[in-house]
Amino acid sequence: MKKNLLRMCALLIAVLTLFCACKPKKQFSQQVVATIGGDWLTVAEFRIYLVTSIKNIMTKYSISFDDLESFVMPQTGKTAYETAVEDAIDKAIHRFLIKQRFDHMMLMVTDEDRNALKSYTNNYTDYLGGAASFEDALIASGLTKDLYDDIQLTTYKEKLLWIWLFELESSKTITAEEVRNRVDEDYRVVEYVFIYTSNENTGETLDEKAQQLAYQKAAEAYNEALAGKDFLEIIDKYNEDKTAASAAKGMAFIRGANERAFEDAAFSLEIGEVSEPAKATYGYFVIHRREVGDYIYEGVRQIQNIMREEKFNQFMTEWRAELSVEIFDDILQKVDINAYF
Repeated sequence: MKKNLLRMCALLIAVLTLFCACKPKKQFSQQVVATIGGDWLTVAEFRIYLVTSIKNIMTKYSISFDDLESFVMPQTGKTAYETAVEDAIDKAIHRFLIKQRFDHMMLMVTDEDRNALKSYTNNYTDYLGGAASFEDALIASGLTKDLYDDIQLTTYKEKLLWIWLFELESSKTITAEEVRNRVDEDYRVVEYVFIYTSNENTGETLDEKAQQLAYQKAAEAYNEALAGKDFLEIIDKYNEDKTAASAAKGMAFIRGANERAFEDAAFSLEIGEVSEPAKATYGYFVIHRREVGDYIYEGVRQIQNIMREEKFNQFMTEWRAELSVEIFDDILQKVDINAYF
């Protein structure tokens, strides 16, 4: 009896071994590069993010595909390819995280939403010249139609998640007082005189005499402003920057949008004050700070969007810290993207 049982076990093992040997192996494109919060990131999906990241780096730094392993990124000291891989994984994690949080909050995409997405795809297809051109574009990007639709849907879910967080969920709403305080801190309206010390077209530095003359003009503009002359008249008389000349209501900007020297001067002024002549990269400037005035509506809109984006990124960071991510390096290293370059 015992011998018969052993023979049966041996036979079963042999059959299972033969079955496994004959069963087709899973295609490499369907193998898993990483698990993200329990969901699988396949080779096919990861390849899309990787190709996109590589193309962006190649464009930004004017390097070729052959340079990816040797070009060192100035910010991190890592190679361009290593940076592209990290960026691709980050984008994949972001997408999976949006989908998972959307489901966790029990939000829904309606039939109307899906029809709107379908209409967008149809319009994009027409823009490209028809279904054949759209298919070619997908192939060039390494996308399948199903994956394209899923990425579009996830992008839309992120928009709905944003709306829920900042318009429907009162505990996460940014208050009007918070926005106004940020406007006071990070939004300015100025008018200014700018006098070039470099060639306006080529950027080539002017000779020493021309630079001295530029400073002299800036000093004269500053002194006339201190004497009480209307600053628009001073702009008409001295300014060489066409942008400043056309800004009859002043120029509005958010902190971080201009050259550091210009911003340091602008944000140091009280309303009505004038800055001393200061040097920027291409010339001297004198700034007069104005009331925000009619620009307040645009300022509130821009600042509110910035604050929402900052808060949304904070939520994403917190959610991501709770997410379990496992990357399979042995699969990752085998991903081939040569066919796309």
